[in-house]
Amino acid sequence: MSWATAMLALVVAVCTGLLSFFAGRDKDVGYKRDVAENGKKHIVYVVCDDCGWADVGYHGSDFPSPNLDKLARNGIRLDRFYTQETCSPTRSTLMTGRYPFHTGSQKACYPGTDDHLPLKFRTMGQLLSEEGYSTHYIGKWHLGYASYKYFPTNRGFDSFVGFMQPHNTVYSHRFGDPAKVDGFDFWNNTELFREVDGVHSNNVFLKELDRVVGKAAESDKASFVIFAPASIHMPLEHPPANYSACENVASGSRRTLCNMMGNFDETVGGVVETYKKGGIWDDTLMVFLSDNGGSVPGVVGESFHAADSSNFPLRAGKGTLFEGGVRSLGFVQGGKTVIPEHARGSIKTDLIHVADLLPTAFAAANSRELPADVDGVNQWPSLTGSSGGPRTELPINIQPEASSIIVGQWKLIVGTPLYDGLWTVSPYVRIEPPTHGAADGDDFLFNIFDDPTEQFNVARDYPSVVADLKDRIASYVNSPSYMDPSDNGKNDVPREALPIFNGDAWLPFLDDVVVS
Repeated sequence: MSWATAMLALVVAVCTGLLSFFAGRDKDVGYKRDVAENGKKHIVYVVCDDCGWADVGYHGSDFPSPNLDKLARNGIRLDRFYTQETCSPTRSTLMTGRYPFHTGSQKACYPGTDDHLPLKFRTMGQLLSEEGYSTHYIGKWHLGYASYKYFPTNRGFDSFVGFMQPHNTVYSHRFGDPAKVDGFDFWNNTELFREVDGVHSNNVFLKELDRVVGKAAESDKASFVIFAPASIHMPLEHPPANYSACENVASGSRRTLCNMMGNFDETVGGVVETYKKGGIWDDTLMVFLSDNGGSVPGVVGESFHAADSSNFPLRAGKGTLFEGGVRSLGFVQGGKTVIPEHARGSIKTDLIHVADLLPTAFAAANSRELPADVDGVNQWPSLTGSSGGPRTELPINIQPEASSIIVGQWKLIVGTPLYDGLWTVSPYVRIEPPTHGAADGDDFLFNIFDDPTEQFNVARDYPSVVADLKDRIASYVNSPSYMDPSDNGKNDVPREALPIFNGDAWLPFLDDVVVS
């Protein structure tokens, strides 16, 4: 072979190799282009458990939250975003787009009970699976565990790593009271995940997210992930690192919570970095929310699990229908093909309920309306435009013990509050609740346009408004879709459910029983 012939062969080989290389790159870029052009975006919900209104820097906290602050300020902040007052009711609404009084989920699920989100209601995992999404749940479930039928992988999710009970120790992954009854509760799909004993749960969750995003980046499917760590929830446990911003926080337990928030904030930063590393952030919609207000020190005895959060200047906290319990943190973020540039940095004061997230995310990421009958409304046009939101009425929760509804400027609470007061940031102290217009017959009426911190109960001044709002509550109770709250039997754990008889773990115990 002549020198010229050899050189020609070499040039052809090099060019062929380069063409093959770039063809492979084009194929990868083509996948990402397909995701953008066919209307489907990746979706990730990041759910903070019990984050207080004043536990983040962008609301004036002394807690370190630089990642959350940056994401909120460069995204779309939801300033009047409402959830339920406790965990399970919010999660059932997040999953189904239905008010908890339309699924019988007004109360929290407790161990040793058959309490669960009824199987007849399709979850967001099921709805998006039907749209061709891969679906994954990471973190706290808390929507029933007594049967494997209630597990995420049987409710529309392709994979699950996390726990089923109300809360969990972040290193040993146990739920309960060691002096009474406790047991292991951490799962990989429907198998106990004992291999992670001793590893901080946030590290486990990020590793699982890395696996999920890695597969999504190689797949022809868009992905849906719920990332729901409970690392701010009780019990208070110090994370692996100390955060210098917490050194000046005076209260010992609040200092621990401060460090827990620092770790959670780093975890949220890790979520975003995982999507960017996978090359799919530009086509991802991210929704951040707290499932309720922050939990404050135990003012109602041992039955109420409490941390040292602050919802200041909002009144009270988790477990109440005051603003501190139900006006929660929320913002929308995402890549450049999802969030219009003109919408970034905006603060939306429209009335938004957690039920709205399902139809809103569905429309934003799937480019069409939700094919299901839900209570939530699509807020995407108002979030990304200049028009006002579609809501003028919001039933917060409706049940025999206590109910609340917002209509226009008015908010009514009916029923005796679990507790009351305000907890400041620094110094961290409790302030007695306002005495102006003390509750008359357990009615609280606030003009939340003029009085967003609920300082002035005007129920006695506007009896006709109280009567009208009570009629609205009655109309929900009397509607065919209303469901009474299930009896969660929180103090009764049957023998067959006790961890001591189930390998020291909280296992399903009703699989031989027909469930609905």
